[in-house]
Amino acid sequence: WRCNYRPNKNPCRGLVSQIGDKFAEHHPHSCKAKSHHKVNMVLAAEAKKHALSHINEPALKVVEPMVVKA
Repeated sequence: WRCNYRPNKNPCRGLVSQIGDKFAEHHPHSCKAKSHHKVNMVLAAEAKKHALSHINEPALKVVEPMVVKA
């Protein structure tokens, strides 16, 4: 398993492997644990809400201002 927080500047190095029932942590999280998940969920909810009322608007035009604001 690898943490999926992968920005270009400083990707999280969190890495765990499993053999049978045993887990081995190779690298601990270097991101603030799960702080990015909350931002992603809030952005997704806002984008869906906005997109439903602006159906013909391109996705990039809907999401980009929200990402910049966050």
